[in-house]
Amino acid sequence: MKEFWRRKQATTNVRDDTTFFVSDVPDNANKVDLWRRFTKYREISDVYLGTKKRWNGQNFAFVRFRGVCDIPGLEMKLNGITYNGKRLMMNVSRQLRKLAPQKTNKKWNKQPKRAEPKLGLRDHRSYADDHVNYSWLRKTTLIAKAISLSHLGHLPKLLQAKEEQALEIKYIGGLKVLLCFDNSIEARSFLENKQRWANNLKWVKPGESIEQNFERVAWVRIVGLPLILWGYTNFEAICQKFGKIIAPFDDVYHRVDLSCVKIGIITTRRTRINEEAVVATDDHIIKVGVVEFDEDWFPFQFDPS
Repeated sequence: MKEFWRRKQATTNVRDDTTFFVSDVPDNANKVDLWRRFTKYREISDVYLGTKKRWNGQNFAFVRFRGVCDIPGLEMKLNGITYNGKRLMMNVSRQLRKLAPQKTNKKWNKQPKRAEPKLGLRDHRSYADDHVNYSWLRKTTLIAKAISLSHLGHLPKLLQAKEEQALEIKYIGGLKVLLCFDNSIEARSFLENKQRWANNLKWVKPGESIEQNFERVAWVRIVGLPLILWGYTNFEAICQKFGKIIAPFDDVYHRVDLSCVKIGIITTRRTRINEEAVVATDDHIIKVGVVEFDEDWFPFQFDPS
């Protein structure tokens, strides 16, 4: 199917065409039936039925129309189409496929030229693969940052208390989450109504935003620090080289295991922490180890309903 799609590109002038992305396509759909259903609305130049499913398990397709003047009007008409009793969701595709090289009879020099790598060239992936990779981030998702580690852990319960039942929450690292909505209207309504999230989230952005500030949660243990020096001030002084404390080691008196200090920090380091730190007192200089726990960690707690 991929080879067929590329051959069609070489013979179609995509600059005069409008491509629609079709979601919620039934499992038993086929290209011929889709072509018949859409051809009554406008002349079609191509139909592509995806071979992979989207992130939410749904099938998808692309339909390309020729000579569309009123794109919003056509989109409204197409969104009423059903297939085997199931309504199809239509959206104008923002990306444009690049044209494949046109066939030519020109005779080329037999001596091959060395190709130089250039930025912006496509790799071996198809357009459909790229669309699946990022399209679900558009319109129906938001990126948000929790106020604290405690807020992050209880976020599903906290937002459900605000009657956000149609919301799915995914953890993406640090104190950040991805909020997935059923449609763009719900996503925009949540974004614009700060009262719905201000008590639990520092900020909320559209899902397609490029977040450049990398952060992750790391659990570290401090070893070799004498008990007499245990306290938040000293823990903070040791950890500040690596990040900011978000889960302190407190209530020391009632703890049974005093072999090491376990602390949660938010860090920008991309590699595992395993270093020494120096603690200076009036009479001594003490070396302590700061070692990151090598274990999987997931923030959401299973709160009772």
